[in-house]
Amino acid sequence: MDVIRAEGLTKEYRVYRRPADRFVEALLRRPMAEVVTALDDVSFAIERGEMIGLVGRNGAGKSTLLKILGGVVSPTRGSAAVYGRISSILELGVGFHPEFSGRANAELAASIQGLGATELRETLPRILDFTELGAFLDQPVRTWSSGMIMRLGFSVAIHVDPDVLLVDEALAVGDQHFQRKCLERMREFEAKGRTIVFCSHALGAVASMCSRTLWLDRGQLQMIGPSAEVVSAYEAELLASPAEPVASDAALPERASTVRLRAAYTVDAAGNRRDEFDPGGPLGVSMQLRAESESEQIHLVVGIDRVLDGVCCATFGTNWDGMKPLSGKRDYTVSLIIPDVPLTPGEYRVYAFVGDGEALHLHDRAELNFTIRGEGDPGALCEVGHEWRVQRV
Repeated sequence: MDVIRAEGLTKEYRVYRRPADRFVEALLRRPMAEVVTALDDVSFAIERGEMIGLVGRNGAGKSTLLKILGGVVSPTRGSAAVYGRISSILELGVGFHPEFSGRANAELAASIQGLGATELRETLPRILDFTELGAFLDQPVRTWSSGMIMRLGFSVAIHVDPDVLLVDEALAVGDQHFQRKCLERMREFEAKGRTIVFCSHALGAVASMCSRTLWLDRGQLQMIGPSAEVVSAYEAELLASPAEPVASDAALPERASTVRLRAAYTVDAAGNRRDEFDPGGPLGVSMQLRAESESEQIHLVVGIDRVLDGVCCATFGTNWDGMKPLSGKRDYTVSLIIPDVPLTPGEYRVYAFVGDGEALHLHDRAELNFTIRGEGDPGALCEVGHEWRVQRV
Protein backbone atom coordinates (compact mmCIF):
# COMPACT_ATOMS: atom_id res chain seq x y z
CA MET A 1 0.00 0.00 0.00
CA ASP A 2 1.32 3.43 -0.96
CA VAL A 3 1.82 5.77 1.99
CA ILE A 4 3.29 8.59 -0.12
CA ARG A 5 2.25 9.42 -3.67
CA ALA A 6 3.49 12.37 -5.73
CA GLU A 7 2.08 13.18 -9.16
CA GLY A 8 3.54 15.85 -11.42
CA LEU A 9 5.01 17.87 -8.55
CA THR A 10 6.26 21.24 -9.75
CA LYS A 11 7.42 24.08 -7.54
CA GLU A 12 8.42 27.48 -8.88
CA TYR A 13 9.82 30.42 -6.91
CA ARG A 14 10.05 34.06 -7.91
CA VAL A 15 13.57 35.19 -6.99
CA TYR A 16 14.50 38.87 -6.83
CA ARG A 17 18.11 40.03 -7.08
CA ARG A 18 17.47 42.59 -4.38
CA PRO A 19 14.49 43.28 -2.08
CA ALA A 20 13.82 46.62 -3.74
CA ASP A 21 13.04 44.90 -7.05
CA ARG A 22 9.64 43.86 -5.68
CA PHE A 23 8.65 47.50 -5.56
CA VAL A 24 10.30 48.30 -8.90
CA GLU A 25 8.17 45.54 -10.41
CA ALA A 26 5.03 47.05 -8.90
CA LEU A 27 5.92 50.53 -10.14
CA LEU A 28 6.99 49.66 -13.69
CA ARG A 29 4.53 46.80 -14.11
CA ARG A 30 7.12 44.58 -15.70
CA PRO A 31 8.67 41.41 -14.24
CA MET A 32 11.84 41.95 -12.22
CA ALA A 33 12.00 38.44 -10.76
CA GLU A 34 13.59 35.33 -12.16
CA VAL A 35 11.35 32.26 -12.03
CA VAL A 36 13.37 29.40 -10.55
CA THR A 37 11.98 25.89 -10.93
CA ALA A 38 12.92 23.92 -7.83
CA LEU A 39 10.89 20.85 -8.83
CA ASP A 40 9.84 19.95 -12.35
CA ASP A 41 7.09 17.36 -12.92
CA VAL A 42 8.24 14.84 -10.29
CA SER A 43 6.15 11.68 -9.79
CA PHE A 44 6.77 8.64 -7.58
CA ALA A 45 5.16 6.37 -4.99
CA ILE A 46 6.52 5.00 -1.70
CA GLU A 47 5.05 1.95 0.01
CA ARG A 48 4.42 1.55 3.70
CA GLY A 49 7.45 0.24 5.58
CA GLU A 50 10.05 1.47 3.07
CA MET A 51 13.13 3.51 3.89
CA ILE A 52 13.78 5.63 0.81
CA GLY A 53 16.98 7.53 0.16
CA LEU A 54 16.98 10.98 -1.43
CA VAL A 55 20.18 12.18 -3.13
CA GLY A 56 21.26 14.99 -5.43
CA ARG A 57 23.53 17.99 -5.60
CA ASN A 58 22.90 21.09 -3.52
CA GLY A 59 20.03 22.95 -5.16
CA ALA A 60 18.64 19.83 -6.83
CA GLY A 61 15.25 20.25 -5.11
CA LYS A 62 15.58 17.74 -2.27
CA SER A 63 14.63 20.10 0.55
CA THR A 64 11.77 21.53 -1.49
CA LEU A 65 10.40 18.04 -2.08
CA LEU A 66 10.56 17.21 1.63
CA LYS A 67 8.88 20.49 2.55
CA ILE A 68 6.01 19.70 0.18
CA LEU A 69 5.66 16.19 1.60
CA GLY A 70 5.76 17.64 5.11
CA GLY A 71 3.05 20.18 4.31
CA VAL A 72 5.35 23.16 4.86
CA VAL A 73 4.95 24.55 1.33
CA SER A 74 2.43 23.94 -1.44
CA PRO A 75 3.34 22.85 -4.97
CA THR A 76 2.83 25.23 -7.87
CA ARG A 77 1.38 22.35 -9.88
CA GLY A 78 0.77 18.67 -9.23
CA SER A 79 -0.18 16.94 -6.01
CA ALA A 80 1.35 15.08 -3.07
CA ALA A 81 -0.54 12.77 -0.72
CA VAL A 82 0.88 11.42 2.54
CA TYR A 83 -1.24 9.01 4.57
CA GLY A 84 -0.75 8.96 8.34
CA ARG A 85 0.96 11.10 10.96
CA ILE A 86 4.07 12.90 9.67
CA SER A 87 7.11 13.92 11.68
CA SER A 88 9.98 15.76 10.07
CA ILE A 89 13.45 17.13 10.68
CA LEU A 90 13.78 19.62 7.85
CA GLU A 91 15.83 22.50 9.27
CA LEU A 92 17.76 22.76 12.52
CA GLY A 93 15.85 24.53 15.24
CA VAL A 94 12.66 25.12 13.29
CA GLY A 95 9.81 25.32 15.80
CA PHE A 96 12.13 25.83 18.77
CA HIS A 97 11.91 29.11 20.67
CA PRO A 98 15.46 30.34 21.34
CA GLU A 99 14.60 31.75 24.77
CA PHE A 100 12.90 28.57 26.00
CA SER A 101 14.82 25.74 27.64
CA GLY A 102 15.37 22.47 25.83
CA ARG A 103 12.89 20.80 28.16
CA ALA A 104 10.18 23.38 27.42
CA ASN A 105 10.85 23.22 23.67
CA ALA A 106 10.61 19.42 23.70
CA GLU A 107 7.26 19.59 25.48
CA LEU A 108 5.94 22.25 23.10
CA ALA A 109 7.19 20.51 19.93
CA ALA A 110 5.77 17.14 20.97
CA SER A 111 2.40 18.76 21.74
CA ILE A 112 2.33 20.50 18.36
CA GLN A 113 3.05 17.18 16.65
CA GLY A 114 -0.01 15.59 18.21
CA LEU A 115 0.82 14.16 21.63
CA GLY A 116 -1.96 14.61 24.16
CA ALA A 117 -1.38 15.41 27.82
CA THR A 118 -1.28 11.76 28.93
CA GLU A 119 0.99 10.68 26.07
CA LEU A 120 3.26 13.64 26.73
CA ARG A 121 3.72 12.77 30.40
CA GLU A 122 4.71 9.23 29.41
CA THR A 123 6.90 10.17 26.43
CA LEU A 124 8.74 13.32 27.55
CA PRO A 125 11.22 11.49 29.82
CA ARG A 126 12.19 9.18 26.94
CA ILE A 127 12.61 12.16 24.59
CA LEU A 128 14.92 13.94 27.02
CA ASP A 129 16.87 10.80 27.92
CA PHE A 130 17.54 9.99 24.26
CA THR A 131 19.24 13.37 23.72
CA GLU A 132 21.93 12.68 26.37
CA LEU A 133 22.07 16.44 27.02
CA GLY A 134 21.70 16.31 30.79
CA ALA A 135 21.79 19.70 32.52
CA PHE A 136 21.81 21.54 29.17
CA LEU A 137 18.12 20.69 28.84
CA ASP A 138 17.36 23.41 31.37
CA GLN A 139 19.33 26.07 29.48
CA PRO A 140 17.91 28.33 26.71
CA VAL A 141 18.22 26.79 23.26
CA ARG A 142 19.96 29.96 22.00
CA THR A 143 23.02 28.87 24.03
CA TRP A 144 23.20 25.47 22.33
CA SER A 145 25.38 24.25 19.49
CA SER A 146 23.86 23.02 16.22
CA GLY A 147 24.63 19.44 17.22
CA MET A 148 22.68 19.81 20.46
CA ILE A 149 19.70 21.28 18.59
CA MET A 150 19.82 18.35 16.17
CA ARG A 151 19.74 15.90 19.09
CA LEU A 152 16.59 17.44 20.50
CA GLY A 153 14.88 17.76 17.11
CA PHE A 154 15.57 14.14 16.16
CA SER A 155 14.52 12.85 19.57
CA VAL A 156 11.18 14.63 19.42
CA ALA A 157 10.56 13.52 15.82
CA ILE A 158 11.24 9.85 16.49
CA HIS A 159 9.29 9.65 19.77
CA VAL A 160 5.94 11.11 18.64
CA ASP A 161 5.18 7.76 16.98
CA PRO A 162 4.75 9.00 13.39
CA ASP A 163 3.76 6.86 10.42
CA VAL A 164 6.13 8.80 8.15
CA LEU A 165 9.49 10.32 9.12
CA LEU A 166 11.18 12.89 6.86
CA VAL A 167 14.88 13.51 7.57
CA ASP A 168 16.74 16.24 5.66
CA GLU A 169 20.50 15.96 6.27
CA ALA A 170 20.06 16.87 9.93
CA LEU A 171 22.41 14.11 11.11
CA ALA A 172 25.35 15.78 9.35
CA VAL A 173 25.95 18.11 12.31
CA GLY A 174 25.93 15.44 15.02
CA ASP A 175 28.92 13.61 16.47
CA GLN A 176 29.61 10.07 15.28
CA HIS A 177 28.30 8.42 18.46
CA PHE A 178 24.94 10.15 18.21
CA GLN A 179 24.77 9.64 14.43
CA ARG A 180 25.10 5.88 14.94
CA LYS A 181 22.46 6.02 17.66
CA CYS A 182 20.05 7.85 15.33
CA LEU A 183 20.67 5.48 12.42
CA GLU A 184 20.02 2.50 14.67
CA ARG A 185 16.76 4.04 15.86
CA MET A 186 15.76 4.63 12.23
CA ARG A 187 16.35 0.93 11.50
CA GLU A 188 14.11 0.03 14.44
CA PHE A 189 11.52 2.47 13.13
CA GLU A 190 11.58 0.80 9.70
CA ALA A 191 11.33 -2.67 11.28
CA LYS A 192 8.01 -1.60 12.84
CA GLY A 193 6.59 -1.01 9.36
CA ARG A 194 6.99 2.76 9.38
CA THR A 195 8.13 4.81 6.38
CA ILE A 196 11.26 6.97 6.23
CA VAL A 197 12.50 9.38 3.58
CA PHE A 198 16.20 9.91 4.32
CA CYS A 199 17.93 12.79 2.51
CA SER A 200 21.71 12.68 2.86
CA HIS A 201 25.04 13.33 1.16
CA ALA A 202 26.42 10.31 3.05
CA LEU A 203 26.02 7.96 0.10
CA GLY A 204 27.38 4.96 1.98
CA ALA A 205 24.68 5.27 4.63
CA VAL A 206 22.00 5.71 1.96
CA ALA A 207 23.16 2.64 0.03
CA SER A 208 23.34 0.43 3.13
CA MET A 209 20.15 1.56 4.88
CA CYS A 210 17.64 2.35 2.11
CA SER A 211 15.91 -0.23 -0.05
CA ARG A 212 15.35 2.30 -2.83
CA THR A 213 16.74 5.74 -3.59
CA LEU A 214 15.38 8.71 -5.48
CA TRP A 215 17.89 10.91 -7.34
CA LEU A 216 16.97 14.50 -8.16
CA ASP A 217 18.94 16.65 -10.59
CA ARG A 218 18.03 20.28 -11.31
CA GLY A 219 14.55 19.65 -9.97
CA GLN A 220 13.87 16.64 -12.17
CA LEU A 221 13.59 12.98 -11.21
CA GLN A 222 16.76 11.55 -12.71
CA MET A 223 16.39 7.99 -11.41
CA ILE A 224 14.54 5.90 -8.83
CA GLY A 225 15.31 2.29 -8.02
CA PRO A 226 17.44 -0.03 -5.88
CA SER A 227 19.79 2.07 -3.76
CA ALA A 228 23.01 0.38 -4.91
CA GLU A 229 22.20 1.11 -8.56
CA VAL A 230 21.05 4.69 -8.02
CA VAL A 231 23.96 5.61 -5.74
CA SER A 232 26.45 4.10 -8.20
CA ALA A 233 24.96 6.08 -11.10
CA TYR A 234 24.91 9.28 -9.03
CA GLU A 235 28.54 8.86 -7.97
CA ALA A 236 29.54 8.34 -11.61
CA GLU A 237 27.73 11.55 -12.57
CA LEU A 238 29.48 13.46 -9.78
CA LEU A 239 32.88 12.34 -11.03
CA ALA A 240 32.06 13.08 -14.66
CA SER A 241 30.62 16.59 -14.28
CA PRO A 242 31.84 19.19 -11.76
CA ALA A 243 29.30 21.44 -10.09
CA GLU A 244 28.18 24.40 -12.18
CA PRO A 245 29.27 27.82 -10.90
CA VAL A 246 26.53 30.11 -9.66
CA ALA A 247 26.09 33.14 -11.89
CA SER A 248 26.65 36.48 -10.21
CA ASP A 249 23.86 39.00 -10.02
CA ALA A 250 23.92 41.65 -12.69
CA ALA A 251 23.24 45.23 -11.68
CA LEU A 252 20.19 46.97 -13.05
CA PRO A 253 21.13 49.20 -15.98
CA GLU A 254 21.45 52.92 -15.32
CA ARG A 255 19.12 55.10 -17.39
CA ALA A 256 18.99 58.79 -18.11
CA SER A 257 16.36 60.63 -16.08
CA THR A 258 14.71 64.04 -15.96
CA VAL A 259 13.42 63.60 -12.39
CA ARG A 260 15.60 63.34 -9.28
CA LEU A 261 14.72 62.30 -5.76
CA ARG A 262 16.77 64.89 -3.88
CA ALA A 263 15.98 63.69 -0.36
CA ALA A 264 13.80 61.19 1.48
CA TYR A 265 13.34 60.68 5.20
CA THR A 266 10.86 59.37 7.75
CA VAL A 267 8.90 61.92 9.78
CA ASP A 268 6.45 62.09 12.69
CA ALA A 269 2.90 63.47 12.58
CA ALA A 270 4.20 67.06 12.80
CA GLY A 271 6.61 66.55 9.90
CA ASN A 272 9.72 66.40 12.09
CA ARG A 273 12.46 64.12 10.86
CA ARG A 274 12.73 60.93 12.95
CA ASP A 275 13.91 57.37 12.59
CA GLU A 276 12.33 55.83 15.73
CA PHE A 277 8.58 55.38 16.22
CA ASP A 278 6.18 53.86 18.72
CA PRO A 279 4.04 50.84 17.80
CA GLY A 280 0.62 51.88 16.54
CA GLY A 281 1.63 55.52 16.17
CA PRO A 282 1.80 57.70 13.05
CA LEU A 283 4.66 57.48 10.56
CA GLY A 284 5.35 59.54 7.46
CA VAL A 285 7.74 59.38 4.52
CA SER A 286 8.69 62.77 3.09
CA MET A 287 10.24 62.97 -0.40
CA GLN A 288 11.72 65.99 -2.17
CA LEU A 289 11.71 65.82 -5.97
CA ARG A 290 13.09 67.99 -8.75
CA ALA A 291 11.56 67.67 -12.22
CA GLU A 292 13.62 69.08 -15.09
CA SER A 293 11.02 68.61 -17.82
CA GLU A 294 7.69 70.37 -18.32
CA SER A 295 6.12 67.36 -20.04
CA GLU A 296 7.27 64.61 -17.68
CA GLN A 297 4.53 62.91 -15.67
CA ILE A 298 5.51 61.47 -12.30
CA HIS A 299 4.19 58.74 -10.01
CA LEU A 300 5.67 57.52 -6.72
CA VAL A 301 5.78 54.13 -5.01
CA VAL A 302 6.84 53.53 -1.41
CA GLY A 303 7.53 50.07 -0.04
CA ILE A 304 8.37 48.89 3.47
CA ASP A 305 10.11 45.62 4.31
CA ARG A 306 11.53 44.06 7.44
CA VAL A 307 15.33 44.19 7.71
CA LEU A 308 15.48 40.87 9.58
CA ASP A 309 14.29 38.72 6.69
CA GLY A 310 13.31 41.00 3.79
CA VAL A 311 9.59 40.27 4.17
CA CYS A 312 7.46 42.84 2.35
CA CYS A 313 5.25 44.65 4.87
CA ALA A 314 3.37 47.15 2.70
CA THR A 315 3.42 48.99 -0.63
CA PHE A 316 1.82 52.32 -1.56
CA GLY A 317 1.53 53.99 -4.96
CA THR A 318 0.10 57.29 -6.14
CA ASN A 319 -1.08 55.60 -9.34
CA TRP A 320 -2.79 52.75 -7.43
CA ASP A 321 -4.62 55.26 -5.23
CA GLY A 322 -6.04 57.08 -8.24
CA MET A 323 -3.94 60.24 -7.93
CA LYS A 324 -3.15 62.22 -11.03
CA PRO A 325 0.53 62.19 -11.97
CA LEU A 326 2.67 65.19 -11.04
CA SER A 327 3.79 67.26 -14.02
CA GLY A 328 5.70 70.47 -14.67
CA LYS A 329 9.30 71.65 -14.29
CA ARG A 330 9.54 72.46 -10.57
CA ASP A 331 10.42 71.12 -7.13
CA TYR A 332 7.94 69.00 -5.17
CA THR A 333 7.64 67.76 -1.61
CA VAL A 334 5.46 64.67 -1.44
CA SER A 335 4.55 63.01 1.86
CA LEU A 336 3.03 59.62 2.55
CA ILE A 337 1.22 59.54 5.92
CA ILE A 338 0.42 56.27 7.71
CA PRO A 339 -1.81 57.23 10.68
CA ASP A 340 -1.53 53.98 12.64
CA VAL A 341 1.46 51.76 11.91
CA PRO A 342 0.60 48.17 12.94
CA LEU A 343 4.17 46.84 12.68
CA THR A 344 5.76 44.96 15.57
CA PRO A 345 8.96 46.30 17.19
CA GLY A 346 12.06 45.89 15.05
CA GLU A 347 14.14 47.33 12.21
CA TYR A 348 12.48 48.23 8.90
CA ARG A 349 13.57 49.61 5.54
CA VAL A 350 11.74 52.08 3.31
CA TYR A 351 12.15 52.08 -0.47
CA ALA A 352 11.02 55.20 -2.32
CA PHE A 353 10.73 55.11 -6.12
CA VAL A 354 9.96 57.77 -8.70
CA GLY A 355 8.55 56.60 -12.04
CA ASP A 356 6.83 58.10 -15.03
CA GLY A 357 3.09 58.40 -15.55
CA GLU A 358 2.94 55.38 -17.84
CA ALA A 359 4.86 53.22 -15.36
CA LEU A 360 7.43 52.39 -18.03
CA HIS A 361 10.54 54.10 -16.69
CA LEU A 362 12.17 54.30 -13.26
CA HIS A 363 13.64 57.75 -12.65
CA ASP A 364 15.19 57.50 -9.21
CA ARG A 365 15.09 55.66 -5.89
CA ALA A 366 16.11 56.02 -2.26
CA GLU A 367 16.44 53.71 0.73
CA LEU A 368 16.24 54.55 4.43
CA ASN A 369 15.78 52.66 7.69
CA PHE A 370 13.57 53.21 10.70
CA THR A 371 12.89 51.46 14.00
CA ILE A 372 9.68 50.55 15.80
CA ARG A 373 10.52 50.75 19.49
CA GLY A 374 9.66 48.16 22.11
CA GLU A 375 9.75 44.41 22.48
CA GLY A 376 7.54 41.93 20.71
CA ASP A 377 7.36 38.56 19.01
CA PRO A 378 10.15 38.55 16.37
CA GLY A 379 8.15 36.09 14.28
CA ALA A 380 5.09 38.32 13.99
CA LEU A 381 4.85 41.00 11.32
CA CYS A 382 2.04 43.16 12.66
CA GLU A 383 0.04 43.74 15.81
CA VAL A 384 -3.68 43.10 15.45
CA GLY A 385 -6.05 44.68 17.94
CA HIS A 386 -7.88 42.02 19.91
CA GLU A 387 -9.31 40.99 23.26
CA TRP A 388 -9.98 37.71 25.06
CA ARG A 389 -13.40 36.78 26.40
CA VAL A 390 -14.17 33.82 28.64
CA GLN A 391 -17.63 32.49 29.44
CA ARG A 392 -18.20 29.79 31.99
CA VAL A 393 -20.71 27.25 30.68
